[in-house]
Amino acid sequence: MQTRWSASARRRRVSAGIGAWIATALLLPASAWACGGCFAPTLPPAPGQPPGGAVVQNAERVVFVQNEKTGVSRVWVEVRYSGAAEDFGWVLPLPQVPTVTVGTSWALDALDDVLAAKFATQLGPSENCHDPVQGCASYPMDTDVTFPMSDAFTGGGPGGGGGSPTLPGGVFVLDQGQAGPYDYVVIGGFESAKLIGWLQDNGYKIPAAAGPIVQSHADKGDVFLAIKLQSGQGVERIKPVVMTMQNAEPCVPLRLTSIAAAAEMSVIVTAAGPGRALAKNMLHFDLNPALVNWLGGANNIEQMISAAADEAAGRGFFTDASMPSGTAVGKLAAVPDLDWLDGKSTLYDFAVAYASVRIGWNAQWKESAWSHPEVESAVLAELGLAAIMQAQLAGAVKPGQFAAQLALCGAVWSGYPGSVPSDTCFVGFVGKAWSKASAQAVAIDTAKLKAALASTLTAPYQQLRDDIAATSRTTRLSTWIGPEEMDRDPIFAFNPFLPEVEPLRTAKRNNVCGDGWLPADHERLTIPGVGSWRIGANTPWNTVAWKKTAPFAIDISVLDEEGPPIPIAANQIELVDTVLLSAVVGAASPVKALALKPAKAWLPPVSDPVLANSVQPWSAPWGCEPLAGWVQGECPPASAGFTCSGGSGGGGGSDGGGGDGSASDSGSVGDSGSGSDSGSGSDSGSSGSGDTSGAGGDCGSGCDVLASGGDVVLDAGTDGTGSGPIATPSAKTDAGCSAGGRSNGAPLAWTFALLAAILALGLRRSGPAEVRRVPHRID
Repeated sequence: MQTRWSASARRRRVSAGIGAWIATALLLPASAWACGGCFAPTLPPAPGQPPGGAVVQNAERVVFVQNEKTGVSRVWVEVRYSGAAEDFGWVLPLPQVPTVTVGTSWALDALDDVLAAKFATQLGPSENCHDPVQGCASYPMDTDVTFPMSDAFTGGGPGGGGGSPTLPGGVFVLDQGQAGPYDYVVIGGFESAKLIGWLQDNGYKIPAAAGPIVQSHADKGDVFLAIKLQSGQGVERIKPVVMTMQNAEPCVPLRLTSIAAAAEMSVIVTAAGPGRALAKNMLHFDLNPALVNWLGGANNIEQMISAAADEAAGRGFFTDASMPSGTAVGKLAAVPDLDWLDGKSTLYDFAVAYASVRIGWNAQWKESAWSHPEVESAVLAELGLAAIMQAQLAGAVKPGQFAAQLALCGAVWSGYPGSVPSDTCFVGFVGKAWSKASAQAVAIDTAKLKAALASTLTAPYQQLRDDIAATSRTTRLSTWIGPEEMDRDPIFAFNPFLPEVEPLRTAKRNNVCGDGWLPADHERLTIPGVGSWRIGANTPWNTVAWKKTAPFAIDISVLDEEGPPIPIAANQIELVDTVLLSAVVGAASPVKALALKPAKAWLPPVSDPVLANSVQPWSAPWGCEPLAGWVQGECPPASAGFTCSGGSGGGGGSDGGGGDGSASDSGSVGDSGSGSDSGSGSDSGSSGSGDTSGAGGDCGSGCDVLASGGDVVLDAGTDGTGSGPIATPSAKTDAGCSAGGRSNGAPLAWTFALLAAILALGLRRSGPAEVRRVPHRID
């Protein structure tokens, strides 16, 4: 079995019969754009950084939007890395010289908020749970006792061209300039050694291992966009790069990325176009909903995506969502209004206004653009607030600390609605008071801030909204991948006939009371289309035994520009993955030429049946005055509206009162009936009041029914005339049946002999009745 939670090298096992065909297919070039990687410029190391250490890229987000009418392609690429800002260097091969600008991570975060897969549970009505107070005529508390179960709801412009001068060594400079915090240059050439030499001479530490990859792009006529941070720019100024081209095909930069990538790297691709986006040359997988930690806030989704990708030969994508673009854009937050900045000439004025857009008057922080780290950083930088803070409070400041504190002080100085304004505000992280008068004495230029926010934040955000709105469908795909698996640059295509995918996946949960009374002793989890199981209080969902052998990818398939998904069997994944290397946009997937075997579907375990409306004998709460006719320790009177499941036949045995009195407690075993487990003085109990069906007690009260093949199902009723779980034809009984019942073909003599022995044993038992709760099988 492959190692889960981390990527590992995979060996390809390809049959000799198609080896020659694959060798030829691998020579075919794949059409691609923007496929590059992060490299460290050969600059003096920063304090505490190792000399010559390469920048390690550990995440990448790509947004590709192509206008379906004009063919204009706009690509956002954001990388995240570990290393000093001055060591940052980035090289991307492109099919043509792009227009280079910068975007904002705030816009990408907003898009992720809409399209990222979400897993949530919905709390349903309790199952077989009755309030003990129901038996009271009066009770000290004047309100009903409830035992709620918490619900985890999861849970600068482009540079000018200026011609194409030829440089020594056969390298051409096609464009250069500045964009936001970056200096960039676009170069071209025919030989990888000369291209790499030029980049190394200009501060990019390109390792020799990149040579074959660079040469493959040069052979196709690609150009190379090289980006560095401008001198003096800090890491907080890193922004997504936006490239505008004509009719470019979407691709993710992975081959060059592999040279300086983390052991496991997150890759998120959002593509808007004429249909549902798909990775043309990689596998597709869906997550197994039975392995989602629904009861723990769905906190294992990233690990599941990583493990499922491993099962897909390490090269596969999961579709978080695919929605009509109008719907996706309509759910994005509106572009923030900047007019509130007008006329604010002092720090005090700004702080009061900032509080109104950032803080709710109920003292709860708002989730808005103004609390985004990138916006906080812009506010701090454009207003020079770091120096102001240092001068007034003599304390070091971080953007998030200062922005939050400034909003809070603005609210304190001006007064919350209904509160008295204060002339001082205590700043906790420096341990000093900040006076209103000192803030009023500081002049600031909010017009400059407004212009900066408009150009660097709201304008790119609005552009992304407009670009997506001009397309038909927006799709988000995600994966985790390691360097050894980055043997291709994933290329993307669109299929307008594939179904939409909603980002929200839901399961249901509800309380379960095994003995019929609150508080609940189990919780039921129901996953639509998969199953429904009862989980014990001491059995975390992620420790259930059968989950250890369940796959993380419930199915693995190939998606193409036409037709439905092609499911792939587990023993053919490596073969198909290799064949996909030759896939190109616009041509049928090469996988369609293979004679594939049917994929075997994973079958979830049998569901646990729903418990019947039945209770154990009643135990009165403290201070309760029972209703007339209801005696503590006995079953409820018939007027109570539900059936007692144990001990009403008299003669209570040592185990007393019977078993669970409900449907099978584990989905396949049911200790049911009014006398199961020696209730009513015997193991067989009185006929006609058990959980299983049959007039007069067909395996009625007192049968321990063990289903050995097939599901246990529910029938109607609770009185032995068709109640509870019914044993399937392959079921057997392990204790015989009561009088008037059947034992699925057991010899009559054996039945009577066993019944006599059980009755004799029951007559020797004595003592008060006692309720026994049957534990869930997986506890």
